[in-house]
Amino acid sequence: MKATTKKYKSMCCIGFIAIAAIVVVSVLYVTRPAAPMVQKVRDPLVYVRTVDVETTPFRRELSLLGTARAKRRAQVAAEVSGNIVWISENCEPGRKVRKGEKLVQIDPRPYEIALEQAEAAYANAEAAVKLREITNQAEEDKLEETKEELDAAKNELQRKEQLFAGGVISASEVDTQRSNHSSVRKTYLDVLANVNSAKALLKQDEAQLAMKKAERDKAALDLERTTLTAPFDGEVSNRSVDVGNHISANTVGFEVVDFDTVIVDVQVPGGSLDVVREDTTATVRDDVTVTVQARDGRISRVGRLTHLSPSAESDSRLFAAEVYVDNPRGMSSILPGQFVETYFVESLPRQAVVIPYIAMTHDSDGLYVYTVDQSANAPAAKAAGQNALGRIIPAQADATVDAPTYSVRKVYVKILWEQNEEAVVEGLESGAALVVSGQEDLVDGAAVRVIGSGSFAAQETSEAGTSLATEHNATPNAMGVRS
Repeated sequence: MKATTKKYKSMCCIGFIAIAAIVVVSVLYVTRPAAPMVQKVRDPLVYVRTVDVETTPFRRELSLLGTARAKRRAQVAAEVSGNIVWISENCEPGRKVRKGEKLVQIDPRPYEIALEQAEAAYANAEAAVKLREITNQAEEDKLEETKEELDAAKNELQRKEQLFAGGVISASEVDTQRSNHSSVRKTYLDVLANVNSAKALLKQDEAQLAMKKAERDKAALDLERTTLTAPFDGEVSNRSVDVGNHISANTVGFEVVDFDTVIVDVQVPGGSLDVVREDTTATVRDDVTVTVQARDGRISRVGRLTHLSPSAESDSRLFAAEVYVDNPRGMSSILPGQFVETYFVESLPRQAVVIPYIAMTHDSDGLYVYTVDQSANAPAAKAAGQNALGRIIPAQADATVDAPTYSVRKVYVKILWEQNEEAVVEGLESGAALVVSGQEDLVDGAAVRVIGSGSFAAQETSEAGTSLATEHNATPNAMGVRS
């Protein structure tokens, strides 16, 4: 028992000593003298990369998103009612059909009977007209005979009146002739009335014949309309009837579309009208590039601008335009309803000041850029920092403080056109050295050191120059390392 107690006291003693050692080491580490920190001093200059501003030939491009639709689309509806007794195997969605091809047949038997009845009625009316014409001809012949008798009686009366005046004949002979003339005249008037009445009846019969002819033609047309045909070469896109269905007049049976040529509807902003139609006297422009993501990849075709509205739509203030595109059938066809990109490019380039879009910044007053003053801040630096043509000579990445420095100027610009990360601007003179990298650390009049320059027309802004300027302009962190 005593041995165990002694061993326990020894172990406790060792533990206290270990704890005390750890505490002493910790105190010494915390209170050790701090090692001197080497701080890097930030260069007060801003490192930038520039490009030379030049007036270059520039073609404006305009990309507009439109929707394709079939040039022709027809919903074929029944014009007569009846039961459907036959449907062509080509009257299925996706099947190609030819103009006039028979696709659906409505039961024709009721219309065949109606046509036979109408033809019989027409024949009856035609016979009535012919009979009336024969009767009228007889009356007209009788009228002609009666007219000759009347003329003869009149002449005889005049002759006897002259003889009576000369005392040759008695008055009774004259009276007898007068009575005869009156009788013939009465007969003539009766026959004339019959002829006029017959002519009126003939007109009535002819009107009846015309009506029966119209009824016969209507019956024949109704019989023809029992067959529904394709209105043009195309493809069946939908069918809504089956054999045995009863279809009413004006009910759609199927739909045919023709997209050998598609129309792309686009909306043109007012400020881009001169790009879409450069020649205002031309009615067609045939160099419009059209692209679409098809089922088997992206396809590109050339279309024709055939219509540009002369007035803007009241709600959107955009101008409607139509681009016709030939669309050969196949897996690469442009399908109605697809979104289509259209591209308009100016045929003739124009001289313009073009700068990279990343060079611009904006504030409350508008868009602006920075240009480097081509004169250095000291005569010696100017001599060392420019070549014989007055262009800026960029400093090396590890240039010393003796390398030439420049000041920058804040220039406000106005965008006239922008495309493909480039902008056509006004307010910037050709020949200026435009800052394209490092401008986020600049203010008007700031001192800069150029570490790269070139021509924007000859080369785009490089990632190397951008990252180099960013590295030089990085802010030191608490440990003295640029972030």
